Amino acid sequence: MHTMRALQRHPNHAEAIYLAGLADWKLGHENAAVIRLRRLVFDAAWSRPALVALGDLAVRAQDWEAALRYYH
Repeated sequence: MHTMRALQRHPNHAEAIYLAGLADWKLGHENAAVIRLRRLVFDAAWSRPALVALGDLAVRAQDWEAALRYYH
């Protein structure tokens, strides 16, 4: 997977972190996805997509309070 190779070379590359988080989610590794996506919350370019993905993960887990925090 190109994303994982990119993360090995550049562990702080925001787009690679985001894509790896989405991949973790799609593979059923929700906790790993949350950990990766939370790293992007303060990144100017990637905070909004990361927060939407985190909100979606919270909805899936029926954690309504967390979903509202992420979506807000």
